[in-house]
Amino acid sequence: MSSETHVEQGVPAAGRGRLCCAIYARSATSPNKESIEAQIAGCRDVAASKGWEILEEFAEVDEGNSGSTLGGRTGLRTLIALAECRLRPFDVILLSDSSRLGRNLTDVFSTIEKLRNHGVAIYVAGLGIVSDSEPFCHLATERRSVNEICRPALAAKLRGCCCAVREFFGVLFRGSILI
Repeated sequence: MSSETHVEQGVPAAGRGRLCCAIYARSATSPNKESIEAQIAGCRDVAASKGWEILEEFAEVDEGNSGSTLGGRTGLRTLIALAECRLRPFDVILLSDSSRLGRNLTDVFSTIEKLRNHGVAIYVAGLGIVSDSEPFCHLATERRSVNEICRPALAAKLRGCCCAVREFFGVLFRGSILI
């Protein structure tokens, strides 16, 4: 028996000729049209190369939303709700990168499990891995560890940068008046 998942084998839901895909793109900054367009284009390219059908009406975007929480991410919540329908419209949700799903490991695995229970997988286009595979679990865990280790250092670095800028401009400006 093959260790490939139904997505890797290209096996669609019963009654479909080929895998049907939704696309999810996310950017923490808004507006960030270039990033969103690049994510969607990458997903479309992978789907085309595999012969999967993109359902354009199910391309959801969350712009200006952090990956650290599911809060405010209506695009992802919409796709999850559609996946939970009795006659789900798609088999796979394509992401350009695993970080688009989220940075909170608990949320990521909860979302994957919820989707898996309804027969929907996540496919990371940039890496060619699917959510119900061992490599995906390793990747998500590794990224979570890196985020946890680096977050305090990055925050301190940004605070230091802001203080330096404030000190520099404090010398040149008093209030809004140049001195």
